[in-house]
Amino acid sequence: MILKNHILERYESKQDFFKLVEEKKLKVYGNKDDMNTFQIISIKDNNFEVGIVYYDCGIEKKLILNQDILFIGFEQSFFCINTLTGELLYENNLLSLFLDLIQINDLIILVCELDVYVFISIGKYKWKIGFLDTIEEFKIIDNNILYVQCSDQEEFKFDISTGQYIR
Repeated sequence: MILKNHILERYESKQDFFKLVEEKKLKVYGNKDDMNTFQIISIKDNNFEVGIVYYDCGIEKKLILNQDILFIGFEQSFFCINTLTGELLYENNLLSLFLDLIQINDLIILVCELDVYVFISIGKYKWKIGFLDTIEEFKIIDNNILYVQCSDQEEFKFDISTGQYIR
């Protein structure tokens, strides 16, 4: 489910953010080398908090909570975190900008400018496909086909569960 029962606190000061993170003993994820945005995500139902830092390019972040697994996509970062244990299940510093995070049944689809990743909803990586040109359009067809159109107008269809190309 797209996460709705959460609080997202933004801090203007890097110093204030890291002081609070240290006090609360929170883990922090994101690009710590190049950052202008400092946020703490709190999930009420799970009593879970995590910090994220990144350089904000204006792309909306997405969060999906599937049972106790939190999927977070923003800018050039993607994380899967077990909210009960705090264990980082998957981390990827993306090669292209994050576009969207979609849940279809037990699969989580991460769409970036040049790549698509698919995960099982328990946080395990399933498959990935890269493209030569940027993704301009994408949609899910009949809950089992991923349609992608790139900037060169080339169109692709993939079986979501296997990653197999469909002609």
